[in-house]
Amino acid sequence: MIKKLWFFALIQCAFGLDAYVLSGLVLPISKSLHTAPESIGLGIAFFTIAYALSTPVMGKYFRLIHTKFILQIALVIFILGNIITIYANSLEFFLVARLFAGIGAGLFSPIAFAIAVQLSTKENRGSAISIVLAGLSIGTALGVPVGLWLAKVYTWKFTIIVIILLSAIGLIILYLKRALIPLVENNNSFFTKNMISHKTISILAITFFTGFASLGLYSYLPELLVAQKFPSFIIYAMWLWGIGGCIGAFSIGKLLDTFVSNRSLTISISLTIIVSFVFIFLGNINLILFSCFLWGYAGWSSIVPQQHTLTSIPEVSHRDILALNASLNYLGGAIGTIFSSWIVHMHKLVYLPLILTPILMYNLYLRYLYKD
Repeated sequence: MIKKLWFFALIQCAFGLDAYVLSGLVLPISKSLHTAPESIGLGIAFFTIAYALSTPVMGKYFRLIHTKFILQIALVIFILGNIITIYANSLEFFLVARLFAGIGAGLFSPIAFAIAVQLSTKENRGSAISIVLAGLSIGTALGVPVGLWLAKVYTWKFTIIVIILLSAIGLIILYLKRALIPLVENNNSFFTKNMISHKTISILAITFFTGFASLGLYSYLPELLVAQKFPSFIIYAMWLWGIGGCIGAFSIGKLLDTFVSNRSLTISISLTIIVSFVFIFLGNINLILFSCFLWGYAGWSSIVPQQHTLTSIPEVSHRDILALNASLNYLGGAIGTIFSSWIVHMHKLVYLPLILTPILMYNLYLRYLYKD
């Protein structure tokens, strides 16, 4: 039954492309809107903030609506946000458009993960989560470089049009396959006792801090390479980051279901990202490219063991806990992007990987405290 929901991967691909392609389009968009590049970087933060807060803030208004209709509404909002993005003629208009797109993606993704969990068994839960995550990684691994190429050949708006077309195709498939979508139950209260236990808070904190460091640095990866005098390698670094993420998203679920515990995997992932950040700081292009692959693999893998652990907690709504986890992932990314923007403004961009490293080291401490 899980394999019948592969069309979720197509929709998530559009989300992944929309969330990450702007990192490589900061300069052309800033020229188009006649504003500073770091201001356009805030558009990424606006998208991720909206993604993070849409379900906690707006989810209560959709509790009486069947899951399949919420998914369709969310996708329509996402498409409208991207249409508005194309017609943005000022920074303010652009940021509002990114808010709309983020709201749609934020309402959709947690429910997609919850459906995958609901249709899985304990033995293949990791693989089920990976199916949904795969779309996001493909959107990054293939979509972002292609999107950057399209923007270079045509214009950055052409890349947004591709996102709209992918989303529209996904909406049509979603409507045709609506009978496959189960009702995902949720609690009357978003925060229940089990959702705010010490263990749960620690796991959610790891998600937040990983998003803060990983997404925060990625938002300014092109600028970082320019600062280190490697502008011609931007596209290769993004390719390798995305390919690593794609491999991680596809393989991590099976690895988790078969061989490794959630705790051991999270610790290994955090260590891998730390090593990759140190390599990026060293300024050797070969190490940078290799570290981008490692970083992409580990960064995209990180969400699966967290979700696997959270959905194993008894008497917790899968829809709510996954929504909260996804929200904190993107909220961390949003705050990390704003923090990185401040570092850029302070002309300390080259030190950004090392500045973010202590956040990941704190993750190791948090995950060490609690066993699965």
